[in-house]
Amino acid sequence: MTEFLGLKNDAWLDEDETKFSKEEFKERLTLNSITVQADGQFEFWYDDGDLFLGHSIRVNGSLSEGPMHAGLEG
Repeated sequence: MTEFLGLKNDAWLDEDETKFSKEEFKERLTLNSITVQADGQFEFWYDDGDLFLGHSIRVNGSLSEGPMHAGLEG
């Protein structure tokens, strides 16, 4: 998720916002769901806490390889 902290601080700050620390950023995220398939593939969905204008954050990967992709959705 650190790539999203950089994205927020470098490109998504509102005029009245200051840069977020790692802790402040993590406090805004809310885990909404976890899905694990029989083959070990998984998805984690997070609410962005209005950090990215209400977009969801999806993280997917596998139990054997760990997280492989994260993206803003919606």
